Amino acid sequence: MSENKRTLSVYWIVIIVLAALTVVLNLAAFSSSFCDAYTDSVYGLVVDVGGRITDLFPVALGELIMYLSALALVAAVILMVILIFLRKSSRYRAAVKRYMKILLMYTCCMLFIYTVNWVIPYRGSLLGKSFETDVPCDEEHLRALREYLIERVNEEALAVQRDPSGSVIYPDDDTVRKEVAEAMRALADEYPRLSGYYPRAKRALCSEVLDYMYIGGYTYPYTMEVTINRFVDRQYYPTLFAHEASHHQGYYKENEANYLSFLACTTSDDPVLRYSGYLFAYFYVEDAYAGVLPRDDEKLVERFETIKPSEQVAIDRVDSIEAAIAEFEKYAGAFDFLKPAAEEAAEIGWDTQDEVIGDYGYDGVVPLLLEWFSGIG
Repeated sequence: MSENKRTLSVYWIVIIVLAALTVVLNLAAFSSSFCDAYTDSVYGLVVDVGGRITDLFPVALGELIMYLSALALVAAVILMVILIFLRKSSRYRAAVKRYMKILLMYTCCMLFIYTVNWVIPYRGSLLGKSFETDVPCDEEHLRALREYLIERVNEEALAVQRDPSGSVIYPDDDTVRKEVAEAMRALADEYPRLSGYYPRAKRALCSEVLDYMYIGGYTYPYTMEVTINRFVDRQYYPTLFAHEASHHQGYYKENEANYLSFLACTTSDDPVLRYSGYLFAYFYVEDAYAGVLPRDDEKLVERFETIKPSEQVAIDRVDSIEAAIAEFEKYAGAFDFLKPAAEEAAEIGWDTQDEVIGDYGYDGVVPLLLEWFSGIG
């Protein structure tokens, strides 16, 4: 009996310590200086070790944990409902109690890991330093950046290797990983967190559902894994992998991950990566410019409609998307019943994310690109 009490005491001590640490660290995370210091000194070591370990497994452990967590919660509800009818059974009450204790410990561990591997890095300063954008997002500056990106996109479309049919020859996943990692490490003098280990991207088991939700990939803070939707088109893949790799290295704001992805891809030795980097930056700038273009200025409207990516770029984009759709159709069907719910959840989720993260959203990369462009002009 004394042994049981001793075990129970240890259990609750661990719970209290984990809960207290989680609360204290979340409060400390209101200081961007603390977050930057932690991410620069501690997070990098943890993520390198964790990434190397989970990289040994062929499937995304984080995804499996997500499914098991959902099942565990459902099981908890079922057990509590059954308890209504078996409340007089001491054996069943004891079993439910043990299960709930395990679930509580698991929840505390997950909250702690989430805090140290996502909350703290996310709340740090933009790009891990004092970074301010002084270039206004006005028509003149956006027009200059847009036209520069179009010029570079058109150039890279001519530089990539093509097969006899004229289609772009895209590198495989392992080559993209190697080239993105090399390009990102080359940026480490300015962005030191990029010097670490880059795990391979794992294809998500639930890729069909992700496709319904317009999700290209994600990074699991619990397991240090980069996971990609298997139906992402090959033209977008290098940019997406670089984006998720930026998260993995501790740059969790969406705008900074987009920006670092752009820098890595466009400074790569591989023209396919450069093509991808310039093209998807162009899409963000194109949307921003369309929003400020004075529609009553006929000359500017005509210029906007005339200066576009080349026909070859348009063909490459269509080819890449159609190839991705063809790949999707090979697997489609098993999760069709989830499509309406997934699309509705995606709409709510994306709108909520935009409200929560504000300027740190995906399109927040545009001011960063403007600042970068002012430095090379």
